Amino acid sequence: MTEKKSVRRRRFFSLGVVSFTAFIFNLSFSIILTSAKPYLDKMDPEAGTDFLGLFIAAQPLAQLIFSPIMGYLGNKLGSIRILSMISMSFLAAGFALYACVAALPEPRRWYLFAARFLIGAAGGSITLCFSYIATATTTKERTMAVSLFQMAQSSAFVVGPAIQAAFAPLGSIIPVEGESQLYFDMYTGPAWLSVILAIINVFVFLPCMFTEYNIAREEGEYLAGLAAKKDKEANKETPKLKDPDVIGLVTCIIVFASVQFNFIFLESVATLLTMEMLGWDEQRAIVIVGIGFACAGLYSGLIFSVMAPTSRKVGERVVMLAGILFLLLGPVALYPYNGPPPQFRCNGTGIKIARNNHWPGCPNCAQPWCETLPAITSGQMITGFALIVTGFPMGASMGNAIFSKILGPFPQGTWMGILGAGACLARVLCPISVTNLYSTYGTWYAFGFMTLVMAVVLVIFLVFYKHLVPYKYDESR
Repeated sequence: MTEKKSVRRRRFFSLGVVSFTAFIFNLSFSIILTSAKPYLDKMDPEAGTDFLGLFIAAQPLAQLIFSPIMGYLGNKLGSIRILSMISMSFLAAGFALYACVAALPEPRRWYLFAARFLIGAAGGSITLCFSYIATATTTKERTMAVSLFQMAQSSAFVVGPAIQAAFAPLGSIIPVEGESQLYFDMYTGPAWLSVILAIINVFVFLPCMFTEYNIAREEGEYLAGLAAKKDKEANKETPKLKDPDVIGLVTCIIVFASVQFNFIFLESVATLLTMEMLGWDEQRAIVIVGIGFACAGLYSGLIFSVMAPTSRKVGERVVMLAGILFLLLGPVALYPYNGPPPQFRCNGTGIKIARNNHWPGCPNCAQPWCETLPAITSGQMITGFALIVTGFPMGASMGNAIFSKILGPFPQGTWMGILGAGACLARVLCPISVTNLYSTYGTWYAFGFMTLVMAVVLVIFLVFYKHLVPYKYDESR
């Protein structure tokens, strides 16, 4: 199969456009990653940690709904252009609402929920991007293309938290009771920046910038033609295309969902742990956790960059197995093994102890386990998060690559939507379950639950290991 150099350049440029889209979406998402908990507390102090899980889950819940819809519509329309432009419009609207919550009447928690839901609805564009990569690359190119796509997403997590940290000097403005106003501070500034980026992304999909290609179909027809020619020469009946291995596809969905489960786990507890276990105030937590996420994004990007050559050398399934093991060990490192309890937020009478006009520490008045369980140290947090950040790119890139190869020549939009929906379901369940286990029972239960989830995923992966192989056009070959 031959391809003109000019066509190949345009095709590679189109892959760059979808990677840029993923970068913009994840950049916008990561800009507000570390400030979700403090912003919720500012806008609605009565919401509490229990609502935090639902607040964080709003975004993946919307993706759970819209990912398969976008994948299905992408297949039906045969194009991702209009759908991607609509998705980016949702992103702009969601962040505009997020920034304007202070101007709306109390209670504001549900406005924040609605804003994150709109942002999540825009996540359907990621399904479209994955689907397009599968159709605009050959089988040989796909692992590299997926790795570069994931690296673009990862690089957004380098820049995003750094941007949030850069807005920190603006400080936070506490809404005046009974008044509704618009504020431009460390929380709303990044949201308005995200609105601008989303609007730019809409224009990137105009016909003058973006041209769509489907080389996967051409490759499938070419290989099928070769197989038919060889069978004709050997006087054999031309074999029909067999269905893709559903067991392998479901296994990939489970593994990919568990990878997302662990990542949203970081979002759910990173800032929360530093404020409650280490006693940091909100501004310090946002800045340092933001820097930590930026370093983690850079580190993940480096891992993504070596995924393609590494997988060719040792095999994609081996890399995926290594990723699962790292993700299994991450929560184990966060167990509260020994040491003193964290500093308390309340005294013996249940009154909050103010330190420099902040309320740091573990809220023992609402979470009695704070007084009996050891605090998690900063060293444990660094170790646990490093293990998870190491496993995430391995599982994410190999999960997508193997999933796409199992599908082979079949239309990938709907299946990619299902893959995205599985990941979103995990990202809905994780913040709700983990934050509720954490607030009610403490760190042992929360991190023990994470370990149990990954142990089950490891068993499933090993049992169905042999199904995780690329689609074969001819069973006899």
